[in-house]
Amino acid sequence: TGPSDVVAVGKDGTIVHYDGVRWRQVQPAGRYRLYGVWGTDLNKLIAVGLSGTLVQYDGTGWTQLQSPTSNDLYTVWGSGPNDVFAAGRGGTLLHYDGVSWTLMDLPTRNDILSLWGTGPNDVFAAGGDPSNDFNDWIFHFDGIQWTPVRVSRSYRHLGTNLFHAFSSPTPGVVYIADEQDIYQLRRASAW
Repeated sequence: TGPSDVVAVGKDGTIVHYDGVRWRQVQPAGRYRLYGVWGTDLNKLIAVGLSGTLVQYDGTGWTQLQSPTSNDLYTVWGSGPNDVFAAGRGGTLLHYDGVSWTLMDLPTRNDILSLWGTGPNDVFAAGGDPSNDFNDWIFHFDGIQWTPVRVSRSYRHLGTNLFHAFSSPTPGVVYIADEQDIYQLRRASAW
């Protein structure tokens, strides 16, 4: 949640926390293979992983959440504890409203590798098809629907690098990265 409060996950339920000085292991989340984690603080975490794994940490222990998918989940992001998105293999996209996880429809069946946003009406999803060099993509959620974000040929890297990371220092400007390059997208009237 900040430079001195970073959490990372991995296989066998490994969860580590960086406090600004050093990394320490947090109570493991069972034997799950985890790929992504998001939270409002160290006592409110959601981790995602293999075969639709969804687990939640409340500061004292991990609880497995009911998942509406068995597809691998690679990424998770939320604007708050009652507005969380998780995504992964085959275009799987889930939304959590604070009560339950539901499937959302995204017009792709390619893997979603990254989620990021600034709020409930400004969320991005990115990914692609590792078997097709030119099939990387970005979608934007405005709180109602997901729409494609056009990425011009000049922004595409000619390789198998898929979009997988987001950042935005300023409203209306989004940076997206693949394994080799960083691209800047600017908002005109719509993404």
